[in-house]
Amino acid sequence: MSTHQGEGPSFKAVADDLNVNHETLRAWVREAEGAGTPGGGSQAESAEAELARLRAENARLLKHGNCRS
Repeated sequence: MSTHQGEGPSFKAVADDLNVNHETLRAWVREAEGAGTPGGGSQAESAEAELARLRAENARLLKHGNCRS
């Protein structure tokens, strides 16, 4: 979403339509734009960290025989 005049609605106009603060909307857009690039979004990093943690836990459980098949 662009905030340049003439390139669509402003953050303020959209925020007013959504009944949210324009800075909140701007933060959401920045977060969404960052999430679209590899390694750029905090959610992507969190998902990868969680996956690594779960894989390590699975390996530990399998090694110690604590996993039921």
